Amino acid sequence: MQLRLNTSYDIIIMHTNPSVNGKCCPFIGISCKEAKNMRPMTIHILPDDFRELPVYFRTASENYRQKTIRYDPGAQNFYQILFVVSGTGELHCDGKTYPLSRGCAFFTGVGQPSEYVDTGELVTAFLTVKGFAMEMLLDHYGCGSFLFVQGLNLEKYLSMIRDIIREYYEQKREGVLSAMTYRFVTDFFEQQSVSMPSPLEQLCRYMERQFAQKLTLAQLAEEAGMSVSKLCHDFRREYGCTVFTYILDLRLTYARSYLRNSRQARTRDVAAACGFEDVSYFCKAYKKKFGITPAAEKQMKIEN
Repeated sequence: MQLRLNTSYDIIIMHTNPSVNGKCCPFIGISCKEAKNMRPMTIHILPDDFRELPVYFRTASENYRQKTIRYDPGAQNFYQILFVVSGTGELHCDGKTYPLSRGCAFFTGVGQPSEYVDTGELVTAFLTVKGFAMEMLLDHYGCGSFLFVQGLNLEKYLSMIRDIIREYYEQKREGVLSAMTYRFVTDFFEQQSVSMPSPLEQLCRYMERQFAQKLTLAQLAEEAGMSVSKLCHDFRREYGCTVFTYILDLRLTYARSYLRNSRQARTRDVAAACGFEDVSYFCKAYKKKFGITPAAEKQMKIEN
């Protein structure tokens, strides 16, 4: 492969297997002559000229022997998408621990604190990105500063990273590199926006599991990762009702199924099982929704 280096760039070529004095050296700067005889696995560029582009990559790797890395709040000054190629590890982010294995990936934004730990021969591929358009992309796709995904098409993204590295070494066309990086980032977020439920969809699934519990707006807002006012506004806009109307509907729907499928169920037991503390309120709400009382519903079941 022909290697062309532009001396206006500070370039560090990183490999996974070169050695110095017999010891493995994962990060090493080498000469053009040496680079021609080695397969470049990772490139790290500090492109002053690229800063005018809307999106540009700063590091890229298709096969990197990952070590434990920790970013304190505010320390990470770039955007990163990292994929697990092989091995195992753990990701600590936003107070949670995520197991890392082949096919997992995660995105971290500028300033996002995180730590990823090698627990067993962890090998990763990654692209780190900068550019003024990144904030607009995050707003468009509704992404925050962290996203964890599983089961993605790993080979597709490895191929895209290889193409970016190949373009850098063979042509180094700045506009093309920017366009390839933009396509990589948007494809990643596009796939997640299709396959990943939105925060409100995730909240609805949470309420479907927890409707029988005592739920508060503050608790639900925290679960959705937004303020109470934003939750109330966005939920009504998306579903045409308030959060508690949605929960009430879940409770009454479950209560109806309970009454229809249990001959021995007493009204107060059904009410308690569905999250109603006041039996009288349960009966009124049930009749308002279904046109009959819980007792009448149960009687219909017995007669049939």
